[in-house]
Amino acid sequence: MEAMPEAAARVPDAPAAPARGGGAVSGRRRGIGLVGDVALVIGAVLLVSAALLYGGLQLLGYRFYEVSSDSMAPELNRGDVVTAHRVDGHDVKVGDVIVFRREGFSDPIVHRVVRIKSDPDIQSILKDKDGKVIRTEWAYAPRTFWTQGDANNTEDQQPVDESALLGEERFTVPWPLNLLATSVDRTLLIIVGVTAIAAYVAWELLDMSRGLARRRRNKTAPPGEQRS
Repeated sequence: MEAMPEAAARVPDAPAAPARGGGAVSGRRRGIGLVGDVALVIGAVLLVSAALLYGGLQLLGYRFYEVSSDSMAPELNRGDVVTAHRVDGHDVKVGDVIVFRREGFSDPIVHRVVRIKSDPDIQSILKDKDGKVIRTEWAYAPRTFWTQGDANNTEDQQPVDESALLGEERFTVPWPLNLLATSVDRTLLIIVGVTAIAAYVAWELLDMSRGLARRRRNKTAPPGEQRS
């Protein structure tokens, strides 16, 4: 009886070794994309929050003014942004910091009130026939304010009429909300934001195009030479 030849043992093809460095490069790209996504979300949240807070303060009657000199140092320095709320002249007291306009100056002035002068206020009391007070009204005389910067040694030469009063200073606006307070900073912030978003979109489009190119090469490449 003739011996049957043994069937040749089939050895499976060895898996192709991954390309060197391909996985690391892909991982780095995914990491950069993730960091970009997180940064974009955080930046958008901060910008929207700042804009909403700015708009809310405006609706509540607050206005923003930039300090144009160091005359109120060290409490307020040049470039600081303060909020001022509209007040009636009779509510202003000595020691309050007010914002006002002065003829010949393009920017509002932020100084402290050191003296106030006015004619007497008139109080009207309405009573019924039994002498019970029904209503009390005040007719307030216009005020004139003398102001001075904390860093100045003398009072301002010109007094401030009540009609020039813009408001009473309430607080200094912190960063980054102060970037929304002036037209120059708003324009700069918009330019920076649009540039950052455009750069991020361009990076994402470039990454997508690279991914498509890799997939096309993998389809045509022989086994063992495909890259992730």
